[in-house]
Amino acid sequence: MSKRFYKPENRLGAVMSQPGGMPARAALARAKYQMTQKRGEFEKRLKARVKEIQAMPVCDTAGETFRTASMKASDIVTLAGVTGQKLTMTTAAALIEFAEWMLEAEAGDTAPIPVFIDSIRLAHEKGPRMTEEEAQTLVARLHRLTDIYQARYPLPDEDAA
Repeated sequence: MSKRFYKPENRLGAVMSQPGGMPARAALARAKYQMTQKRGEFEKRLKARVKEIQAMPVCDTAGETFRTASMKASDIVTLAGVTGQKLTMTTAAALIEFAEWMLEAEAGDTAPIPVFIDSIRLAHEKGPRMTEEEAQTLVARLHRLTDIYQARYPLPDEDAA
């Protein structure tokens, strides 16, 4: 009785071993060009996401509100990063940090969510015209709000310590 072994063809290895391709500099230049071409599309999507998060209702449960806010803010962070809107990206990241903390602490207080959402809107609409000092103040106040709520709602593990 003979046994047969089947060895599948390594298609990726075959393609990689063929001559050709693109040097790293050319690939980076091509990617940069493509990102520049799509910048307008990304800015439109960012504007739509900011409007979407502004219209976000506070859900029946705090956990759902925090999860929804975190997901929507994550999209904003990505799009703001691609379009170079650092302040919008930073304010949305602050909302993610706050929402994730509140989820982990199992807190039910959703009152600060509109403050974070308004800061994202403000950063998106007025960010390019804000002075560096105004931008730093906005971000510092969001972090201060997060600190206040972290002290008010410690994580369950910290209670035992």
